[in-house]
Amino acid sequence: MEALVFDLKTKVLKHEKKHPMPEIVKDDDVIVKVAYSGVCGTDLHIMAGEFPARSDRPFTLGHEFSGVVHAAGPASAFRAGQKVVVDPNRPCNLCNHCRRSKYQFCSARANIGVWVDGGWAQYCVVSSLHVFLLPDGVSLAQGGLCEPYSCVSHGFDIISPITVGQKILICGAGIIGNLWITTLHHQGHRNITVSEMNTKRLEIVKNLGLCRNFDVDGSLEAQSRRRCSQLYPSPSSSAKIQSFTDGEIYRSHSKAPLPLLSKLEDLNLKTGRPNDKLAFYGLQSSISGPGFFN
Repeated sequence: MEALVFDLKTKVLKHEKKHPMPEIVKDDDVIVKVAYSGVCGTDLHIMAGEFPARSDRPFTLGHEFSGVVHAAGPASAFRAGQKVVVDPNRPCNLCNHCRRSKYQFCSARANIGVWVDGGWAQYCVVSSLHVFLLPDGVSLAQGGLCEPYSCVSHGFDIISPITVGQKILICGAGIIGNLWITTLHHQGHRNITVSEMNTKRLEIVKNLGLCRNFDVDGSLEAQSRRRCSQLYPSPSSSAKIQSFTDGEIYRSHSKAPLPLLSKLEDLNLKTGRPNDKLAFYGLQSSISGPGFFN
């Protein structure tokens, strides 16, 4: 089969036309014929050597993918031909995080597309536990967005309710930003401003027709960066921050001061009004403060 194989030691991504076909090893294994596989920002950071990933051998990236069941083990409930998506998280189910259903914090180093072979290949073998059927009304192309949209859905559950009528600012119109825009619009929010300096991304979000205003020079994002640096002028740690406040939503791609990550309540009191809400995206577990993503 064909596959995009990445070697972390050399930071080389190679297209292999005769990569070994995966095989069913465990009785509940499923081989998925990949239809759509996304390129996440995490993938880019892995290839740049900025995010921990498998290094003992080359492997295939890709943790956002949909496909069709090609083959299934005798203990699997799936059958060939079914449309599915794959949950890339492979928790140990033994650590404190897993016991509290906080699987995203598990340090077992088994996530699909990060520590084991993922969806940047024609076929991928996964456990039945990580395979989900797609409803008839959902296409494989739409299914490819299940993983990033699950992040948005999880964040929305955390910060809800957001009162209809609030002014909302989203800094950054990448895939996560656009999914937030559509989700907020679906929930009745119309007073949404988007800050995006990339003209191609800006054109995409404008074509959605869901936003009232656009900030194209990055002045609003720069303001949020200055506010954070003034509050916590200490050594920084690379992160993306998305904070939802009573009138503003900031999404910053700047470097987040480390104390900010562990002083959520303090930040809330100093930067906003009572009952402001903040949600954080793109933080590595090693720098996530206690209680985040609850």
